Amino acid sequence: MNVEDKISEAYEKSLRWLTIRNAGIIAIPKQIENLDKLERLQLDDNPIESFDIDFSNLKNLEYLDLYNCNIKTLPPGLANLPKLKSLNLGSNLIQNCKLENLPKSLKEINLQKNNLKKIPDDLLTHLNINEIGVSDNQIETIENLLNCSKQIFILNVNNNRIV
Repeated sequence: MNVEDKISEAYEKSLRWLTIRNAGIIAIPKQIENLDKLERLQLDDNPIESFDIDFSNLKNLEYLDLYNCNIKTLPPGLANLPKLKSLNLGSNLIQNCKLENLPKSLKEINLQKNNLKKIPDDLLTHLNINEIGVSDNQIETIENLLNCSKQIFILNVNNNRIV
């Protein structure tokens, strides 16, 4: 085993926080799957084109930042992250957000500056989410707020087309 392999192995066993911001990556490095101690992953401001990694291996991940990454759908495997509390998907191209793709542990989600036309019903009734950011979208109605979970403390719907 060479020195680089030893260093890589040491990181895999101990790395808790990884930031790869504004680095021009279009694919998330596959090696991230091996960082099973990782608690915080920040990949914001990268033109990510696809998710070729399995996020479900990151069992200790609590915070995932994919702000301004040009993504259109939620990354696969998020529902299998038992400790994920915060998900930042702001400034992307997301049009829909399905609950089955989100973990039950999630407390806050940022979907500001996307292409949402309505607040996803699944988000409003999620039992553990207490903060939802959907400002600066194309939301026209908030009728589904009547079904809102009592756990939600902060709901930001600024700068939409609500009539």
